[in-house]
Amino acid sequence: MIGFNGGLIGVSKVYTTESPNAGVWTLDEHIYPRRTSKFRYVRWTITANRSNPGSTQMAEFNIRLGSTNINMSSFSVTDSPNTNTGAPVTNLKDNNLNTKWAFIETLPVSAIFDMSIGIAFNGYRWYTANDEPGRDPVSWIVSGSNDGTNYETLHTVINYSVTTTRLAEVGPFSF
Repeated sequence: MIGFNGGLIGVSKVYTTESPNAGVWTLDEHIYPRRTSKFRYVRWTITANRSNPGSTQMAEFNIRLGSTNINMSSFSVTDSPNTNTGAPVTNLKDNNLNTKWAFIETLPVSAIFDMSIGIAFNGYRWYTANDEPGRDPVSWIVSGSNDGTNYETLHTVINYSVTTTRLAEVGPFSF
């Protein structure tokens, strides 16, 4: 972006509970290329939900490259710990907002996507489930790995103001 004096400026977004999309502009920032990560595994770890510590749910999770969702149909997904519910973690990638991953477990709980090969991506989004806004995640960590053991944190969100609207998009988030 070109500033008022013809110089280049950039935006730094700071996520807060008051205004999750607030941008803070400064004249001394530099433009950095968008980070694109290439990993075989993506781990989405839910660390807190809105108000129901014993039960959490979400409908879909999408990995993105720019503004495009990556086709996740061939990816496998597991949860850790295994939540053993009638609303399995595989529902996160079935492209159906009417299904959900729901569990009654002590947080943190992770969904781990195995893409079989390294895939380039630089963002994600997810969708709220059909009921109970108190079960929505509000804090989470997205990380990537190439060996399934050593993970690099890509994005951390704490106390995000998730919509109470059901079957609604949360994000998209870029890193």
